[in-house]
Amino acid sequence: MKKIAVLMMYSLLLATVQLTSSQAVPSTTTGTTKAPVFCYTCNTRVGEPCADTFNKKTLTPQYCEGVCVKEKITKEDNSVRRSCLPDTQIVADECSDVPGSVGTVGIRCRCKNDRCNSSIVHVTTVSVWMAVLTVWILRNTCE
Repeated sequence: MKKIAVLMMYSLLLATVQLTSSQAVPSTTTGTTKAPVFCYTCNTRVGEPCADTFNKKTLTPQYCEGVCVKEKITKEDNSVRRSCLPDTQIVADECSDVPGSVGTVGIRCRCKNDRCNSSIVHVTTVSVWMAVLTVWILRNTCE
């Protein structure tokens, strides 16, 4: 019974990795040149509709020869900025803290797939649900 639980856990882990590394509309890479992506560009600091609940129909994704970026500042002015960054050196999607005068003031995420800077944090949501499901399966199969 424990072997089945371990196999199920590994299967869920693999599914989590696959879900978190994929997007609905992936961009492609040819050789060493990265294909361009389409990113949302907006900024709440200048009054544009860009908050986490923004209507994607009001913005047209822009052509980007780099990576998409979403930056959310929570400690200073609660602003959100989505943009393109000419940085093709990232290997996988990544997030980092945004430093400020009072320490960390927000988070900046960079991703390399079409329209990947549109959501709140859907990758985290998938990971959390997969972890909950894994714990539930382990509890029910190891009793």
